[in-house]
Amino acid sequence: MALSKSNYLVYQETLQFLEFFKNMIFALEVGDKRHWKPWQAAIILATNSLLRLQDLFLNVKGYSFLLTSRFTQDCVENLFSQIRIRQKKPTALQFKGFLKSVTVSQYLTEVPGSSYDADERDWLIDFTTNVKQLKENKSVQMQKSKPVINELTKLGKQAALGRMNASEKNVVYHLAGMIVHKVAKHGAVCHQCIEKCLATEPYISDYSKLTITKDFTGQALVYVNEETFIYFLKLEIVFRSELENLNNENVFDTIESQLIHIPAAHLIPCHDLKRKLLRRFLFFRLKIHQPKKVHKNKFDSRSMAV
Repeated sequence: MALSKSNYLVYQETLQFLEFFKNMIFALEVGDKRHWKPWQAAIILATNSLLRLQDLFLNVKGYSFLLTSRFTQDCVENLFSQIRIRQKKPTALQFKGFLKSVTVSQYLTEVPGSSYDADERDWLIDFTTNVKQLKENKSVQMQKSKPVINELTKLGKQAALGRMNASEKNVVYHLAGMIVHKVAKHGAVCHQCIEKCLATEPYISDYSKLTITKDFTGQALVYVNEETFIYFLKLEIVFRSELENLNNENVFDTIESQLIHIPAAHLIPCHDLKRKLLRRFLFFRLKIHQPKKVHKNKFDSRSMAV
């Protein structure tokens, strides 16, 4: 739909103003030494990006309007604030670890007291998912009755899958691959043990879409088989049910004593792989649940006298 004459004039005036603003920032000389400042480059970069985007959407793709306020970077600022609350000045390795922790925890746990609404857009992972079915699964999940551990250990595949929506299952699958990789790297287990966890061929399913999206080379991440995925799914279900009803200090041992009863018949016992996977999973989930209890560097700026 073509712009009306009045709207076209407003559109042209807006473009002229943005060009003028960009040139003004470029010509500014700041301070006595007239040095170029980083914020000048940032403003010019953002303005150029907006000008190119409006040309793409309005002139090439034929959109009738464009809401430029939707290009805000508040979500990026929120991400960095979540990382810096764990470490004021993280190293590159720490940043990588914190980024993974924050990414996974935002799917598994709603942050209390945050200034952002919980993101329930499951279609970001699967555009074909039935929205009505997602709402039904969510209503079942929100029931706060504590399940009996004997019943949870007897959960079949379909029963376990029915307790989580598409997004949560994708995250649990990604989490399972990450933990298997960590145990294989640091857990002193044999190659035969790890082979029992891995998919024999590229595991393409509705549960691995998040992992496939994050796997930038096709071989950078670990793909677990279906039996291992279902095992971690049950671990997550029991973890949530037990955590809501624990008030004592020895949380780790209490939950571990419940999780150990979940069967994993496909794993071989030669290097106690099941317990190592379980403990690694529990450490990671408790770290997400209580991020402020993660150990900080001794010489963190928050621990030094001012």
